[in-house]
Amino acid sequence: MSFVLMHLLKICIGTTFSCGLIDFLLYGPLQGNAKTNWLMILPVFVAYAALYFFVFKYLIQKFNIPTPGREEGEAKLYTKDDFQKKKAGAKSDDELSGIILRAVGGTGNLVDVDACATRLRLTVKDSTAVDDDLLKQHGARGIIKKGTGVQIIYGPQVSIIKSNFEEYLEGLSS
Repeated sequence: MSFVLMHLLKICIGTTFSCGLIDFLLYGPLQGNAKTNWLMILPVFVAYAALYFFVFKYLIQKFNIPTPGREEGEAKLYTKDDFQKKKAGAKSDDELSGIILRAVGGTGNLVDVDACATRLRLTVKDSTAVDDDLLKQHGARGIIKKGTGVQIIYGPQVSIIKSNFEEYLEGLSS
């Protein structure tokens, strides 16, 4: 559709995948209007922006698609005091490690500990012994079990949780 429109308006701006500002400048104004007819693309940009805005606004409102800023209730702005209180109430690293160990069935059930970008990956002897509710109560965003593999989703801070958990396990064995 847009190729046909560009051809009809005789706009000759070559773009790469992103079609960004650098492409526009290199292949538009720097080449000259006589070669590229780049000035005609400005009203096309405005028309596309308006079209996208109104179509997506209509679809979001019609299907009540949740988007940031449209959540139920009021948004809460946190102060430094709120952050300090939350930080003071947070579990220590050893406490969280102990909870994780208890939730996976203890050291007798644990075979291997690993992590990826967002998940603590554990190999256990019996995955039915893993207490999903306990893990979720203490910060896990989700648990995935497949055979003897258990993935506990913590998010980007998982590398810290993994290293603290391994140190906790070493402290138990020594």
